Amino acid sequence: MVRTPVEGNVSSNLAADQLLTKKSRNQQIQYKMSKLHSIIMNKEDFTSSEADDLIQEMRDQVKEGSMPEDILYEYGYDADYVFDLIM
Repeated sequence: MVRTPVEGNVSSNLAADQLLTKKSRNQQIQYKMSKLHSIIMNKEDFTSSEADDLIQEMRDQVKEGSMPEDILYEYGYDADYVFDLIM
C-alpha cells in the first residue's frame, strides 16, 4: 500500500516550509561564523576554542556599548563581520 500526502493539509505543509526556512537561516549564520572563525584561526594561529573565546570577548565589548565596527578594527579585522558580533 502506497501512502500519498493528503492534499489540503496546509498546516503541515506550512510547518515544513517554516522549518526549512529556519534551517536555511541557521546554516547561513553558521557559515558566517565559520568564516570569521576561519579568519581568526588563520591570522592568529588560534585553535577553534581560542577563536570562540576571542569572538565572545568582542561580543562582550559590544554588549557593553562599544561599536562593533570599532571592535573589529581594534583587533585588525574588516567591518564585514559586524553581524557576526551582534547575532
